[in-house]
Amino acid sequence: MYPPRTTGLFAHPRVREALLSIGRLAGKGGERRIPGLTIALIAAQAILYTMVASGGPPGVDVLLHWGAKSGPLVTDAGQGWRLLTANLLHRDALHLGLNLLVFAGVGTAVERACRWWDYVALLAVSGLATMTGSLWWSPVVSVGASGWVFGCVGA
Repeated sequence: MYPPRTTGLFAHPRVREALLSIGRLAGKGGERRIPGLTIALIAAQAILYTMVASGGPPGVDVLLHWGAKSGPLVTDAGQGWRLLTANLLHRDALHLGLNLLVFAGVGTAVERACRWWDYVALLAVSGLATMTGSLWWSPVVSVGASGWVFGCVGA
């Protein structure tokens, strides 16, 4: 007869070893690690919003001053760094609160379940990808950590 087939998409051990380590620490004490990066990013976003909104809810000009994504500034002026900084900014307290609430729950779980560098790469890629997608679909001003949230949910 035929040799037994393995189940799963990545049956070869070398392929499995090359994948991200999400889930590798499950049951090995990883769930007790303090999610330092998630906590630091939550604190940074809260502090930054407090600074940006010190004079009331921030308008478009204020958000642009602090690094919001704007199509013409990214493409014409070459300010690609805005694709990263826009992930830290929020337009109002409700926007900030909802993003931080979900990021605290999901980001904490993902950070505890995988290696630190894999988590950093996940956040960098998901943040850049969502802001780049936003730039491609619309050149208007955009801010928020939704890319990080969706990246963590997907992971």
